[in-house]
Amino acid sequence: MAGNRRALCVVFGAAAGDRADTQEGHTRYDTTRFVLHLFGNIFHYLIYVTRLKLMQGEDCAELVIMTGNRFNMMKRSQILCLIFISGFSFFTVGTSDFHLIELSKTYGEAKSYCRDMYTDLATVHNFADMNNLVTLVSNAVARAWIGLENGNVWMWHWSLPDYELDFLNWKAGEPQNNFQNQCAAMDQHGKWFESDCRITRSFVCHGVGESKGLVFVANTQSWRDAQNHCRSLSSDLVGIHSAKENEAVLNVSVSQNVWIGLFKDPWKWSDGSNSSFRNWKPIQPDYNVDRDCVAAIFKDAGQWNDLKCSTRRNFVCHGGNLILIQQNRTWIEAMSYCREHHHDLVHITTNNIQEQVAERAKNATSAHVWLGLRYTCKFNFWFWTKSNSGCYQNWAPGQGSERTYDCGVTGVVDGHHAPDSCLLHLTSYCYKTEIDI
Repeated sequence: MAGNRRALCVVFGAAAGDRADTQEGHTRYDTTRFVLHLFGNIFHYLIYVTRLKLMQGEDCAELVIMTGNRFNMMKRSQILCLIFISGFSFFTVGTSDFHLIELSKTYGEAKSYCRDMYTDLATVHNFADMNNLVTLVSNAVARAWIGLENGNVWMWHWSLPDYELDFLNWKAGEPQNNFQNQCAAMDQHGKWFESDCRITRSFVCHGVGESKGLVFVANTQSWRDAQNHCRSLSSDLVGIHSAKENEAVLNVSVSQNVWIGLFKDPWKWSDGSNSSFRNWKPIQPDYNVDRDCVAAIFKDAGQWNDLKCSTRRNFVCHGGNLILIQQNRTWIEAMSYCREHHHDLVHITTNNIQEQVAERAKNATSAHVWLGLRYTCKFNFWFWTKSNSGCYQNWAPGQGSERTYDCGVTGVVDGHHAPDSCLLHLTSYCYKTEIDI
């Protein structure tokens, strides 16, 4: 097959009778989709023959994989890792961390959805996360589920996010065995005691900026207000890891009872994270009957309410949309695995996805990683295996549509796309649901 070949951006379903994607009763039929599927129908026989010969093991289809940051060619029987993308869909708004899902679901349904499509419901670790979440949602929805739920086990946490509870200095008889929100204070002897968080006391913040010392605030405030004051200084209520640190807090407290950054609550994150970050609205949570799940209220700057889990509302998932499958497989085995367990091999449609896939491919157990891009030497063009994949290309110099290939090669990524045998056993990427980017 001599001479240059034109790269045809063919966008059609990999199975006969593919139609516009349907999710939760929503069906997308727009002009672009209609034209693309009409085109797909015209080439229906071509696709069928290509697929049939591919499944029969004939060397008539060339497939693309990744290594590094570019596409390369490889024989389709080589064994590679696979990478899959969890589902972007037409009703989602997302960043690499948070994804607003504009579907109304109960908390339990939302959690299941996020675990199927992404990682889990959103976990918020700090104010940077919270600001990103507020920026993402903006005015799109009034409130949305996040991944905080009542675990019915009351535990102590430091206010400073992800601060380990590895030192305790309770006075005799403390802490108390009650099941209510409580906070910890230090007495004039450096011992800790449990107290109603609404009582006003002086308090101690961590040092701010270049200061590594402690900041004693004499004005008396409730524990929540004291926490907000420290956070307004880009700090937090003090956490204590050792007897030496405990003595330092005692020394700055001028023999007063002071709030420290320890609090007790029953809330846990759906993904098992130990984040102690909380962003409650005033007088929340109120622990009314069955209010065991948490939503961010975006009209109130994303502050949180405890609400009934059975209420249907939008929700926020977290987690990257790429997952690397480390087991080495041939391209056909990888495609079959993705379609059986998830949705399909990954399709790269933008430079952003290219960069994400290339970064995660660094952890692959093989040098190259399979993608869902094929070349048919019988009909002389490249195509993605699903209909919504677009025309993105990132070929290595001398590779791609401007050269001639033998049958039975596929693509790998080494910073660019380039050729190799598709009979190799390599790792690969899948995605969980059909994407639309």
